[in-house]
Amino acid sequence: MPTPIHARSSIRVDADDLRHTVVSLLHSWWMPAPRCRRWLDNPFYRSYGVLTMCRMRYTLRYGVVVSKAMTARWAQAALDARWTPLIEAALAWSNDNVSDLGETLGFIDDTRQASER
Repeated sequence: MPTPIHARSSIRVDADDLRHTVVSLLHSWWMPAPRCRRWLDNPFYRSYGVLTMCRMRYTLRYGVVVSKAMTARWAQAALDARWTPLIEAALAWSNDNVSDLGETLGFIDDTRQASER
């Protein structure tokens, strides 16, 4: 597994500060309505949203920021298996392989709920 960016950087950010920022973003920008919902009509942005949720969940768990690809692989192994196809679609995004809007909204909501635990 690649070395997380935080281990290679000379800039240190407190893990609790990162977690607080993630929770703040989840409960503001990533509300399905009204702020980000219109963006999610764009298939590319749906994939971006799914991969961002993977990164946010990883940051909430470990208090560090690593690549979206790395956190997507982690999420596929660590989260409920029902999210695996959505994450796979986000990783393989193309005009022919689009993340489902309803599932994307569900994943955002599940991530927001996880941040409250």
